Amino acid sequence: MSGPASRPFVHGVRTALAGLRFALGNRPLRRTYVKLALVLFGLTVALDVAGFWGLFALTDFGGDGSAWMAILAIVLRVLGGLVVLMLAPLVAIVVINLLFPLFNEGVFLAAMRQVDPERAERLAAMKGMPIAPAMGISAWRLVLLVVFAVLLFAVQFVPVAGNIVGTLGGLW
Repeated sequence: MSGPASRPFVHGVRTALAGLRFALGNRPLRRTYVKLALVLFGLTVALDVAGFWGLFALTDFGGDGSAWMAILAIVLRVLGGLVVLMLAPLVAIVVINLLFPLFNEGVFLAAMRQVDPERAERLAAMKGMPIAPAMGISAWRLVLLVVFAVLLFAVQFVPVAGNIVGTLGGLW
């Protein structure tokens, strides 16, 4: 892909790389991001282990002896393993955002201190939202996202107009 359509993509990649260089070049910011990455990695590994354990427990057909059952078990385990590997990081991010909304405060303030230290100190000194309402708001947003995605998926079954409405709704 070349021409004008690729320029925003290239600009976005350059901006992301510049932000990564800035974050890794600053010791306090780097420590905060490494901490976040380790928590996400640890939770992802735990979800992967639980997912593969459940997958293998559910696809154990008890040594039936049938060749078709053995092939089915292998296919289900491979496809299920790919699904587990793709979903575990996403679920880890959702869990951290839902259960630990205050965990992201440190990441935000560390980055803000590099851009505008006075504003970061004012924000840190302010009283934040209590944990229960913050978790409730996060849960409500997640429910709305899931309901909206399911509704858009269902709308796409309407011939012609459903595909257009579903696609445009998904972009929104």
